[in-house]
Amino acid sequence: MLKPILIALAAGAVLPVQALINGRLSAGLGSPLMAGNVSFLVAALALAALQMALGHPLPSAQQAASVPLWIWLGGLLGVVYVVGAIVSVGAIGTTSAICLVIAGQIGAALVVDRFGLLGAAGNPVSLLRLCGAGLVVVGAIVAVRG
Repeated sequence: MLKPILIALAAGAVLPVQALINGRLSAGLGSPLMAGNVSFLVAALALAALQMALGHPLPSAQQAASVPLWIWLGGLLGVVYVVGAIVSVGAIGTTSAICLVIAGQIGAALVVDRFGLLGAAGNPVSLLRLCGAGLVVVGAIVAVRG
């Protein structure tokens, strides 16, 4: 149980750094969309290199065609995050932007869990979970106004 927790913490820890770097890239290139393109190109090359280095084979055409079409939207959702982070970090700062991103993630996660969207295991929304989400929202408000 500790390994996935540490991986999640590490993934979360790189988000503000990624957002700041991409924001600086946007300023340097003059466009958040161009910065997003560069970010995704570098990510795609890094993932391809990692896949080859680990010896993971490519899926067959039949395997790729067997997944539902909506699953391919994951990359588009990444665009929403990356461009949204680039624009918001430049406008309101890293802390405020990331606090709002986390608040949005918590709200969406509660909805996904509660209704079992996209095949997620439906989990009840308890008072304790709502209080935790509320604290995150209050923290985001304090960070934005502070």
